[in-house]
Amino acid sequence: MKAEKLTGLEIENFTAFENIRLNFSPGLNVFIGENSTGKTHALKLLYCAATVDSTNDFDHLIIKNFLPVGDAIGRLVRRSKVSTMARVQVFSTSGVLQTSFSNHSKPGRAKPTVSKSNWTPNPSTTVFIPVRESLAQAPGFRSLYTHREIHVEKSQYDLIDKCFLPVTKGNPSKHTKDLLDSIEKAVDGKVIHKEETFYLKNKAGELEFTLLSEGLRKLALLSILAQNEVLSKGSILFWDEPEANLNPNRMEFLATLLRKLVLQGVQIFICTHNYVLLKELELQSKTSDDFNVRYFSFHRDGEASTIQVENAEQLSDLTYNPILSSYLDLTDRELDVAMGNT
Repeated sequence: MKAEKLTGLEIENFTAFENIRLNFSPGLNVFIGENSTGKTHALKLLYCAATVDSTNDFDHLIIKNFLPVGDAIGRLVRRSKVSTMARVQVFSTSGVLQTSFSNHSKPGRAKPTVSKSNWTPNPSTTVFIPVRESLAQAPGFRSLYTHREIHVEKSQYDLIDKCFLPVTKGNPSKHTKDLLDSIEKAVDGKVIHKEETFYLKNKAGELEFTLLSEGLRKLALLSILAQNEVLSKGSILFWDEPEANLNPNRMEFLATLLRKLVLQGVQIFICTHNYVLLKELELQSKTSDDFNVRYFSFHRDGEASTIQVENAEQLSDLTYNPILSSYLDLTDRELDVAMGNT
């Protein structure tokens, strides 16, 4: 069966968005923009859509991943003094998924309307990796989440649960082996788990995740998901700020890792604030014909302060690039200081 790809997202009156439409690459999609311009919200909506299954409908997953107070989905409607409807549509290669709800919607009243047309999600092979690594807190977490009401996004539970999947039978594919070899070299070891604790195993022994730097844990996490083939052809990966807690000298490796996943058939969505990672991705896309990248710049437009999204297949074609603007401004100020200007 042909692997599903997400092809588009249309949002009206949801959180900070008034009206946007995005069309995606089947490869890597890069979201940039200043804080509070909706990048992570767009990632979460796409993740919710891709993980719909027989027991979790779209509106339920939106509530469990956005966590509005009192599970009142109406609180996610763009704030207005009048009655307002929010609408979200997600498009894939074979179908469309839609939900709509008003700012009066809450449990037992004005319930959301959900519709599907040939929607074939990939819940078992869809992963959301948050900014902060969570595997160090894995022991006991699944049981706590399952049996107690805790204020944690469902995507975090899903991620930890998928990391406990056993390794698949047989030899890994060439792509998977290449990916594993490169990650294990970067983290200097192999990731294992005993009961519910993860370790990095190498010649020095077994080091529990709580003793590793967060940057290394993030890379090791990719190793686990590759070992059990959660990340394989047809998978969808959402990664919020993959560069967080990684030294800039790791950005080339990170860009190479993302390229290898795309070439393996994984569709990827990331948010980033890192100039070095952006330039590494740009360089690698120019030297690899099969590495499809699309850039999305989220920004607020004028006095109305509505969020707009510009997209381009070349980073240099973006009109709004706050990351580049910040670096150019820093260079200008450095030159002023060097020349004795105040």
